[in-house]
Amino acid sequence: MLARTVTVFVLGFASVSYGSTLEPALIGEWQSEIGSHLTFRRDHTFTSRGSGITITGTWAVRGHRLVTVNKSLDGREEYTNTCDIVLRRDEFTKGMCEHMEKRSGQPPTRPESYSTGEVYHRVEHGQST
Repeated sequence: MLARTVTVFVLGFASVSYGSTLEPALIGEWQSEIGSHLTFRRDHTFTSRGSGITITGTWAVRGHRLVTVNKSLDGREEYTNTCDIVLRRDEFTKGMCEHMEKRSGQPPTRPESYSTGEVYHRVEHGQST
């Protein structure tokens, strides 16, 4: 029983520790191999540009997962994307993701899973305010 408790504690600590180091490491500008551009700011807002579309919202790190939240253009829907990410120096990869939508006055949709494998490379390190 003690061994299980210690194992759970250590794994939980490792997850929190990774998330706490991951968050400041993501601040800055990133470009994907397919042309998408992401900017993560210290105030936990982000901008995503690609294919003629600009999306703005908020971001956070929970363990090894990146969570972004943004609204539809008309403001009636809220989209939450939660993605596994792996950060290696000046590169991060999005893995398995979940997408949820919340329409005004309705409960959130069930999460839909998808995988991107999208790789981003740092354009600018930690300069975004």
